[in-house]
Amino acid sequence: MRKLLSLIPLLIIMAACQKTVTTPYASAAFERSINGSDLWDWDFTNKTADDLSLTQTYYTGSLTGGKQSRWTFAFVDPQTPVNIFFTFPGTDSSASLLIGKDMTFAFRITDSSPSLVTCALNEMGSLYTGSDSTLMNIDIQSLAGGMISGTFSVQLYSPTATVMITQGHFTNFPVTLATQ
Repeated sequence: MRKLLSLIPLLIIMAACQKTVTTPYASAAFERSINGSDLWDWDFTNKTADDLSLTQTYYTGSLTGGKQSRWTFAFVDPQTPVNIFFTFPGTDSSASLLIGKDMTFAFRITDSSPSLVTCALNEMGSLYTGSDSTLMNIDIQSLAGGMISGTFSVQLYSPTATVMITQGHFTNFPVTLATQ
């Protein structure tokens, strides 16, 4: 019994010395203009992995060279509500995402090939897509510890609206990788 009593202070000291590791909150922000309107700021601050994420999935499209990846960014704010999703092609390995280099993707709906690039902005019930064409610029500036940070801009063109998303940036987005 005395041996156990002498261990109690040691256990208390060990428990006090443990550091609590917390995952940093994800955040994102961008400005948008619809049909040349004034810029409107959207700020996604202190969000969870359910609200802001980058997810890798595999698809087997008609591309030669085997299995290809597809990456999807999701920005969700259920309180506003504002949601933006954009998807772009990648490669098989998460370690091969281009870090510190601009990635530019363009898509026209009139192309005969299936779309590898998609984007949708749902702003308080109004859905904007690039049904005529979409242009995305993405710069992944860091990928470490399962978190990703970088910048982006998007241009969506359709018969009813032109949406410009500028000054986009994201920090500490959790990355979800597909399993094979």
